Amino acid sequence: MVSRSKSQIIGEIGEYLTCYEILKSRSWIARMQQFDYGIDIEAELMETGSHGHTVKVQVKSSDHLNVNDLRYVKIRLEKSYLLQYESYALPVILVVVDLLNERCYYLYLQEWIALNSSRLSVSLPATEVVEIPKVNTIESGLSGEWKHIAKKETDFQYRKLLFEVEQMINLQEHQSMAKAFRELLNNRIESGRSLVLTTIGDIVDKVVGLGLEIRGTEDGWEVSQILFRICREFGEYFTKDHIFKIVVLKDTYSRVGLSALELLYDNYFSHTSSLRLPDAFIDYFDIQYYCRLRERYPGVTGIVMACANPMEYDWNIDGYGLSYKTLDILPNKYANRGPMAFLHYLQKLE
Repeated sequence: MVSRSKSQIIGEIGEYLTCYEILKSRSWIARMQQFDYGIDIEAELMETGSHGHTVKVQVKSSDHLNVNDLRYVKIRLEKSYLLQYESYALPVILVVVDLLNERCYYLYLQEWIALNSSRLSVSLPATEVVEIPKVNTIESGLSGEWKHIAKKETDFQYRKLLFEVEQMINLQEHQSMAKAFRELLNNRIESGRSLVLTTIGDIVDKVVGLGLEIRGTEDGWEVSQILFRICREFGEYFTKDHIFKIVVLKDTYSRVGLSALELLYDNYFSHTSSLRLPDAFIDYFDIQYYCRLRERYPGVTGIVMACANPMEYDWNIDGYGLSYKTLDILPNKYANRGPMAFLHYLQKLE
């Protein structure tokens, strides 16, 4: 009689749940691997037919996943397990399945390994805690970042490719070509999208570091003004993780972060709505409400909704919204509190 261990059952449930999420997206197909050599599933992007845009998927499942942190899902893994994927030619995505809540989170493994190489190079301890941003839900990944990874369009993949080509040129001892290529590499890294992403990341970290002190201090005011300017001029480069970090501050929300989110919806609606932020803020009901409300009215700015004639809009989302009494005073409240007024007066409607 063949019997299965508890860990095998948990693993199989996680793999089938991951396959279901991939197929449910309608843009991908999933192929479960018959022999597990470190890869459980092969996912191929099929939006416009088969073009060979494929990622490898490794699934880790748990009945007791550490999801207590507001921002990260945490899982402890063997360093040797992680490092085996460093040399894979195709991109490998780790999917961590929270079986208790039936949620899947993802991490682009090779990029994570490259960013954390110093931690993995030390032999002891033998394990490492991997933190996966909660905004990295499999649903948002399949509709966004996974596509770029499969098409090898990410900055990490671009740099890796350039490095490999440079190594090949050096091996052939074409010194003049190697020098020219190195200059091209440096120019690419120090300009364009990479520079914008680095700048946004630095500003986001500064906002997070200031926390609630970003309001009422001179340093905080300067940082918030820089953040707002970047939102207006480079909004198409913001990621889910950027937005999540500036909006959620430990046990509360950032007024500055919510104002930045308003600017992104106002000025870059197509990009911001494509990030599927309501899914990203699934554990933060009022922020999720704000995102769903904004995405209900493309092209309408936050200030117009609040101040022009609030009664023109449907504020009811699944039985929650702003009462008629609140809508009467909303222009005045918005003038003082900005989009935070939407959250302060959110209630269950009768």
